[in-house]
Amino acid sequence: METLQNRIKRSCTYTVVTCVDWRLHGELGLDPFIQSRADGGNPIRYDLVTTPGCCDCFVHEDSLSIAQREQVMNAIQHSIDLHHPETVILIQHTDCDRYASRGRLPEDRRSQELVLKSDLVKAAFMIKEAFPKVQLVGFTARLHEEHVAELESASLSTELRRVRSDRPRPSSLPPEPAFPRRHVTHS
Repeated sequence: METLQNRIKRSCTYTVVTCVDWRLHGELGLDPFIQSRADGGNPIRYDLVTTPGCCDCFVHEDSLSIAQREQVMNAIQHSIDLHHPETVILIQHTDCDRYASRGRLPEDRRSQELVLKSDLVKAAFMIKEAFPKVQLVGFTARLHEEHVAELESASLSTELRRVRSDRPRPSSLPPEPAFPRRHVTHS
C-alpha cells in the first residue's frame, strides 16, 4: 500500500508542455526560469511534455497534428494521475522551426508572438475543457541566439473567459468539448 509520504515524494508542482527544440532545455533554457518560481529555495519538480511546435498541434486537423495532440493530452493525463500537479504550464517560443515549416512564422518578432499567443490560447482552451480542475499558465519564450533570453507571461484566464463567451452555443445542444473531459485523480 502506498503511503502518503511516498506519494508526496513523487508529486510535482507543474506539468510543463513545450517544444522539443534543444534551445529550450538545459542550463540556458527554461529550467532557470521555472526554478525562479520556487518558494523557500527548494527546487521545483515538474513533469516535462515536449512536442514539435508545442501548441501547433492544437490548431491543425491533419493526421500528424491529431496524433501529436492526443500524445500531449495523454502525457498530461499520466502526469496528473501519477504526480498530481495542480498547474499545467504551456510555453511557446519565438523562432520555432515547426511553425516555419508550416509557413506560419512571420518575419517580425511582434507578429510571431501574436501567432504564438493565439495558438497558446486555443491549446489552453482545449486542455482546460479536458482537465477542468487544473490551472493553466502560458508563456512565450523569447530566444536570443542559442538560449532563452526571457519569458513573457500570457494572461490565459482573461483570454479563456473571452473565448468561452465568444463561442456560439446552440440552444438545443450542449457545446461539444474540443477534447473529452479527462478524469483527474487527486486523492
